[in-house]
Amino acid sequence: TWVEAFSAIHPADRQAVEDATARCGAGGGDMDVTYRTTDVAGHRRWLRATGRRTPAGGHSMRVVGVTIDLTEAIEARNALSKSEQRLALALEIGGTGIYDWDMVQGKLVWDARVRELIGVAADAPAEAEAWFARIHPDDAQEVRARFEEALLPTQATQKPWRSRHRVRQPYSQGRWVDACGRIYFERAPGGVQRAVRMLGLACDVT
Repeated sequence: TWVEAFSAIHPADRQAVEDATARCGAGGGDMDVTYRTTDVAGHRRWLRATGRRTPAGGHSMRVVGVTIDLTEAIEARNALSKSEQRLALALEIGGTGIYDWDMVQGKLVWDARVRELIGVAADAPAEAEAWFARIHPDDAQEVRARFEEALLPTQATQKPWRSRHRVRQPYSQGRWVDACGRIYFERAPGGVQRAVRMLGLACDVT
């Protein structure tokens, strides 16, 4: 019954459900409300109820709608949020930055920490050559060679790319940066593997 269903709704959500139902029943628009409830096994569930006011014959009206179980979606979202918070904390404590390079679209993203490590202003464009230009001359050739080797199709199933190098002046005062990343490949027309994305980390190991 409605009384039993309503009693199972979380106390903090009952008013919202009651208001949405009353507003819809009075012709104030469609009902759309998300709330928590407890099922017969005692488990917490997240539900979304949507409804519309329709004629029921004569002068009577009724609300017709559906209820969708959102529990799995909301729990997955909450779990992802917690994982992102833990990752952000670990990166912050470790002084580590993240970079993400879409090689197909040519779009490179550096977070604030990576920009700080290699001496790139917050409003400056993120470009791969800007990174290479900041590598100490004594390290630049080896870093570029390792990177180009990692892009070869033969490396599609190999371990992540890694490099440790100095950042040249005036972008830093002898800073050493440890950069690592996973390069993702996809099969292009003709069956050839091509690098499409690089996702990685960089930290100060001076």
